[in-house]
Amino acid sequence: MKLHRKLSPCFPSANQVINANVEVNIVRYGDQGGNLVIAGGNNGIIRVYQRYNDDRPMDLVLQREFNSGTQGAAVMDLDVSPCLDEMVTVCDNPDGKYARIWSISRGVKITELALTSIRCEGAYRFKQCRFAAAGGWLAGGGGGRRAPFFLYATHQPVVVNDKNKFAFMSVWGPLDPVVGTDYQLIDVVDLGTNFAAFGTRPTKMRPTALCTSSCGFFVGVGSGEGAVTVYRLNDQTHKFSRIYNLPKAHSFFVTDIAFLPRNRALKTGHQFELLSIGVDNMLRYHRAPHRPIYLRLERLYKLLSVFLLIFICDRVFLLLSLF
Repeated sequence: MKLHRKLSPCFPSANQVINANVEVNIVRYGDQGGNLVIAGGNNGIIRVYQRYNDDRPMDLVLQREFNSGTQGAAVMDLDVSPCLDEMVTVCDNPDGKYARIWSISRGVKITELALTSIRCEGAYRFKQCRFAAAGGWLAGGGGGRRAPFFLYATHQPVVVNDKNKFAFMSVWGPLDPVVGTDYQLIDVVDLGTNFAAFGTRPTKMRPTALCTSSCGFFVGVGSGEGAVTVYRLNDQTHKFSRIYNLPKAHSFFVTDIAFLPRNRALKTGHQFELLSIGVDNMLRYHRAPHRPIYLRLERLYKLLSVFLLIFICDRVFLLLSLF
């Protein structure tokens, strides 16, 4: 089924964001109410606009500008943290080896991240980045401190050769969940032989889309060959595990993926529900296999086991008292 609808601008000031001089690569909302609109351009400039202003109710009002790169590299991806004050940006080569964290309210760079894991030898660049809420998730770094959010990112080799032929996904957590001025690398997962070492031309899958679930523990990855894969971050071991993979979900190039609300998946007995769209103009619906009944009743089994153990101990003490 195909749906066709003509879209028109909802306000007359769209030319403030998209104009003849600067091409906008990525647009994000800075809060759930849509009051802030953040646009990243091909000149490395990020502009933060306010949509609802009392003086100019029908216009976008420019609030801040960020120069995301040192060499004017195009902004390829950006995202806003659940706390709504931190923003991460990823730029194109030659500045793509860093992901920069910014404070939206103060208009300054907080820190920058670089992939230095021993599993990722050679030159790698950030491709996609997504913040995720992590209520109750224990970030490493000791002290028993709880991190309100963490950051997922995908990485691709700058030059494909015998050493650099893999794509990776990483997860980062703030060392200080209150200040959030520094981040640590939590885990890195190999996304497979997503590049083959035949010159500089990729011949197999490469990450083209990234999304996170509302609970923060599921992350979906779409590939250039049409595959859709879902990983889960274990909240105890802080390690990735692949729980879903559909190699040919689309004929070619997944353009975007998104998780459906978590409460809906729980009501239907699934671990997650996900939508993907590709250049084949197909919208696909994905869901995890039904959770085994013993997992759904795990807490009940534990409770019954405790009561059974108490009952057995009581009977044993009663028998011993008779002798």
